[in-house]
Amino acid sequence: MGIEGLNYGLAWAYLPGTIPFILVALITHAIHGMSGEQVKTAWGNTFKQITGAAIALFAGVAMVQLMLNSGVNAGGLDSMMTAMAKAAAGIAGSAFPFFAPFIGVLGAFMSGSNTVSNILFASFQFETATILGMPQVLIVALQVIGGAVGNMICVNNVVAACATVGTIGVEGKLIRRNAIPCFIYGIAVATIIAVFIYSGFNPFPI
Repeated sequence: MGIEGLNYGLAWAYLPGTIPFILVALITHAIHGMSGEQVKTAWGNTFKQITGAAIALFAGVAMVQLMLNSGVNAGGLDSMMTAMAKAAAGIAGSAFPFFAPFIGVLGAFMSGSNTVSNILFASFQFETATILGMPQVLIVALQVIGGAVGNMICVNNVVAACATVGTIGVEGKLIRRNAIPCFIYGIAVATIIAVFIYSGFNPFPI
């Protein structure tokens, strides 16, 4: 876009969505001997199911790229991720391991995907860990675990699950009930990782 130092490349063949998932989907038609009408119906239903998630995913990826590349600016300012990491480090301090999984939960709750949650916040978690002098791998692991746990209270997932089993109208109750095990799970993994960090044990040094 005419801005020095700003670039982006998409390694499409490296993405798991391309290989193997799309490839397997195409081969499946031949393996099962599906007719043209069956193939059309299958792809039509698939696109209907993923439309909402795709919109959130595209917007999320675009926002992350904007945040990651915000350090390329005429004012010489820190990137958004760096600014957020410094603020989080200043507020949470040594207690940050107990916040990390819930940042992942928040990302999954907003986006409906652990993948998007990690795209949004993994670099933020890494930078915060670096500032605090904590093992980056362990803090990012808390992010990933939090993103996975957050799927149980994600609006998109709960709505899809209710629609699948025919229980439309109880989404709010499910989210409230699932929030309890979600919180317990987050605290449990944070406690385990915090023991590693505070004891100085890092099983994955980088």
